[in-house]
Order: sequence, then C-alpha cells, then structure tokens
Amino acid sequence: MISVVIPNYNTKYEFFVECIDSVVKQTFENFEIIVVDNGSEDALFQKYNEYTKNIVNLKLLKCDRIKNKKNLSVALNYGINNSSYNIIARMDADDIMLPDRLVKQYNYLINNNVDIVGGQLEYMNDNNKTNHPLIITKEIPINSIWFINHPTVMFKKDKIVKIGLYQEEPEFIAEDYELWTRSLKNDLIIHNINDVVIKYRVHENNLTFKDKKNPYYEILLNYIRKGYYQYYMETKKWEFL
Repeated sequence: MISVVIPNYNTKYEFFVECIDSVVKQTFENFEIIVVDNGSEDALFQKYNEYTKNIVNLKLLKCDRIKNKKNLSVALNYGINNSSYNIIARMDADDIMLPDRLVKQYNYLINNNVDIVGGQLEYMNDNNKTNHPLIITKEIPINSIWFINHPTVMFKKDKIVKIGLYQEEPEFIAEDYELWTRSLKNDLIIHNINDVVIKYRVHENNLTFKDKKNPYYEILLNYIRKGYYQYYMETKKWEFL
C-alpha cells in the first residue's frame, strides 16, 4: 500500500546499504521500494544491483541524467510514475529510516484529512532534532522556506500528479519549496507529525548543500517566494471584500 521512492546518485555504498536495510526492516508490512538510480558510475551501480537483487519488494530502476534539468526532480517523478501504490514515501539514499516511520505516517495520513505529511528528523552528526510546526498554514511559507523535511514526506500520489508533480527545470530550482507552495495554492493540506522518522546524514555531498552554493539557487528561491507572496496577498485581499 506504500511505495517508498528513493532517488540515488553515486551514494557511498556503505550509506546506501544502511538506507536500504532500514527500509526493509520497517514494521509496516505492505510496501515496495523503488530505487531510481540517476546516472551513478557503472561500478557503483553494479554494487547497488548486486546488493538489492534478492530483495523481493525492491525495484532498481535506471534514469538518465538530463542536462540543465533538476535531476532530483527527474528521478523523483520517474519513481512516482513507476510506483504501484497511491501512497508515496520519500527517502534519500544516504539516510536511515526509523523502524516505525511508515506505520506512523501511513496511519496519520489515512486517519486525518491530509494530503502530505512530514516528520521530524535527527542529525546523525550531533543528534539535534528539527521542530517543525504540525500544521502548515498558508501563512507559513511567507516567513520560512523550511517548514517540512523533504526526505520525510509521505503523500497521496493522485493529488501530487494532479498538480503536476515535481518541477524539473530550471536546474537549480528549490524543488521541495516550490512543490509545497504550489500544493498550498491548490488547497492541499500539509501536516507534520512530531515524531522523528529519519536519521539525516550530514556530509559534503548532500545535494541540498551543493545546490545552495550555486548563486542561481538563491535567485530562483526568491522568485518562488515572491510569487507565493503575491498569491497570498491577493487571496487575503479577497477575504475582506
């Protein structure tokens, strides 16, 4: 009933193994794992393939990198489009999923009127935890770009497909913030649970850290924020008429 979608690009083999092991050991019973390899080196891909080939509920798919596109979005969309179930759990290939993550978020998603649910994460390097708000109102993205942890999200596929999935271009777009603000514009309901659901690995090859070093990332982020602010103010204006 859940498709766990894991984009992967040249992840250190030891990290990859820890990640997959943590998903396989979930207390939730009915799920598939879809690993989308987005152009890893051949030798690494062969190691991934050798490790995963006997995991019966895992599919290792290949998705070519596309120049001038946000390849994380490309890989995520490919995985979503090749998933079997309507509930999608997002995961990074170098993080560790806590054993009851899927059951906690699935129960919350099914038992509440929610389209997207995130959770808190714990940093492996210092054991600090996030403390994001439990209900994401339309006001929150005005003042913050970080109110839900992307690798922790679980969502209803049909709702995300309907609004166009992840944006794949331009290359350095903040694909997560863009999707959450577009979701709110389309009246999707976003919550967080207060539980830590993954252990987040901090290292120099994190895609988020790499993106933030590019000057275009900040330019595009400000463009999205400005557009959402205009939408929000227009919405508030009509409330008073």
